[in-house]
Amino acid sequence: MLAFAILLREARAERESLATAVGPVLEEGGWRLRGAPYDSGLGPDAVAWGLAAALRPLRVLGLLEEGRWPERWVSLTEAGRATAVEALAAATTAPGRFPPAG
Repeated sequence: MLAFAILLREARAERESLATAVGPVLEEGGWRLRGAPYDSGLGPDAVAWGLAAALRPLRVLGLLEEGRWPERWVSLTEAGRATAVEALAAATTAPGRFPPAG
C-alpha cells in the first residue's frame, strides 16, 4: 500500500527510491528473510525483488508503466491511479482492522 501512496504522490518514481522507502516499513512490520535471524532485516536486494514481484501483476493488467533499462522508473496509468485510490480507500476503511475504541 505504501508503494501505491508513493506512486499516487509522484508522477514517476525510480524503482530504487521505491525500494528504499518501502524497505524500512516492511522491517518495522516484522518482515524478515526466511530462515534469517530476527534482527537481520531484509536487505536491499530482497526488497527490490519483492517489490518487482508485487508490481508485476499491475504491469500485466495495464495499471503500471515502466521505463526500460537504463531508465528504471515506474508510473501508474490512469486506470492504475483509479485502482490505487480505491485500494487505499478500502484498506483504510475496512472493518475489523483495529480493535474497537473504549
